[in-house]
Amino acid sequence: MSDTSVYVAALEGEAASMNLVDFKTAVRLTVRRTYSIKVQDAATAGTAVTESVLEHVRRAGRVVSVTVAAPIAVTAAASNIATFNVAKRTAAGASVAVATGSTVTAGTPGTLTAFVPAALTITAANSLLAAGDVLTFAIVKGASGVAVTAATSYFVVSVDVEESI
Repeated sequence: MSDTSVYVAALEGEAASMNLVDFKTAVRLTVRRTYSIKVQDAATAGTAVTESVLEHVRRAGRVVSVTVAAPIAVTAAASNIATFNVAKRTAAGASVAVATGSTVTAGTPGTLTAFVPAALTITAANSLLAAGDVLTFAIVKGASGVAVTAATSYFVVSVDVEESI
């Protein structure tokens, strides 16, 4: 048996053990990649985080989840907020929103619990990634803003991508 046929047989076995009849579903479950970035807002309410490169996408895929985690509790508010933006920069350089969230009252995720990942809302129409796209992340502060880190800690953003097969 070739290395490829051994790998395919292993995936078929995995599919059977998970009661999946669709082989492609089993393969997709094994071809997920997580991109993460650590950022800091200097523990200052008014300090935004300018757009930063999260990752250069090497294989086409689809964003399936985006989470953020803060090292401190952040209470939702009506105006002094932080808005989290994940975007993709296409080959032409255009910025396209992929996921967003904020600490606004009744927003998503709203209040952040320290060290607990919170999901951002994915824009389904923009969730497809092409090889060569660049994922970016930024934090925009509203009104006086709100700090999302302590003095020497980091805020983490994770993007899970299901790569195309």
